[in-house]
Amino acid sequence: MKNLKTVRIKNHLTQQELAYRLGISRTALTHYENGSREMDYDLLIKTADLFDISVDYLIDRDSHAALFDDARIVTPKIFDIYRRLPESAQEQLLAFAEIMLKDCKS
Repeated sequence: MKNLKTVRIKNHLTQQELAYRLGISRTALTHYENGSREMDYDLLIKTADLFDISVDYLIDRDSHAALFDDARIVTPKIFDIYRRLPESAQEQLLAFAEIMLKDCKS
């Protein structure tokens, strides 16, 4: 969890100060920062909220996002289009998609 240390330093906090704010020992924080232990869900949320960052960033998941770039571009776009359509047009879009899917399987 290398981003934990980065965020702590960027916010000018010592390990002791951050540990106190999180309600954990400085030793535990050291283990989290060097990756020898993993935070539980509640502590991840508390830490992300404290720094106003995402849990994904905290656990360094963002750096692996490039693996899914194509899916992240196409999927949100179609969902955004669908969501903005009136209900009757949503039904038409779904019917059209089902026809396209059927044609692709043929």
